[in-house]
Amino acid sequence: SQAVMVGGGFSSKSLNFRLMSKKTLVVVRHGETLANIQNIIQGQSDSPLTPRGESQAVMVGTHLSTHAWDACFTSDLGRAQHTTRLLLGQHSNPHHLATFTPSSLLRERAAGIYEGLPRGSQPQSSAVRVVNAAEQDAHVVARAREFLKLLSAQEGSLFLVVSHGGFIHCLLKHICRVSTHTVPNASVSVLELDVGDTEMRAVRVVSHGDTRHLGHAAVERAEWTDQ
Repeated sequence: SQAVMVGGGFSSKSLNFRLMSKKTLVVVRHGETLANIQNIIQGQSDSPLTPRGESQAVMVGTHLSTHAWDACFTSDLGRAQHTTRLLLGQHSNPHHLATFTPSSLLRERAAGIYEGLPRGSQPQSSAVRVVNAAEQDAHVVARAREFLKLLSAQEGSLFLVVSHGGFIHCLLKHICRVSTHTVPNASVSVLELDVGDTEMRAVRVVSHGDTRHLGHAAVERAEWTDQ
């Protein structure tokens, strides 16, 4: 695993080691959507899960069915919420947590005027994309940091997070410093946060982009976004 220090690292003045705690985040990308298979840019617009996408959500739910979640957070976009409902519905304990909290912080990267267009329509120039209201890495990373900050103050130690390819890619690349070119549908990434005084002190990646639970339902795509 790889640990990344945040907030200036460990300081005896700012951190009481007796208050250190660890939080585990199981981060899941939503199941395959109609726009995914049609090679359409989704961004923050929405598209329904395909039958395979629904099967993927059930499979990842079965894979995670024995985890005792302290809380579940999901992007407020429909494809992520649908995935979350199917996932939680597979839990081995029928009385376990069945609710989740939608958050706009976990949304996919906005693609501006390119949403709904064929993949490849976005220009390479980031300046042109900004003019056309496409969200840049820095803003997605700021959202990710804000979410981790809020999560660090939450009670509990095990959290389920359901989001999108572009968001998870930015989280892994810019905050966790892990190079990855693909975040497949219904893949699982596991992060550990070191928290002191309810603030995140370090984050490490235990695993990322795991699709072994999907078997034949896994679809390898070269793209990490929801395009």
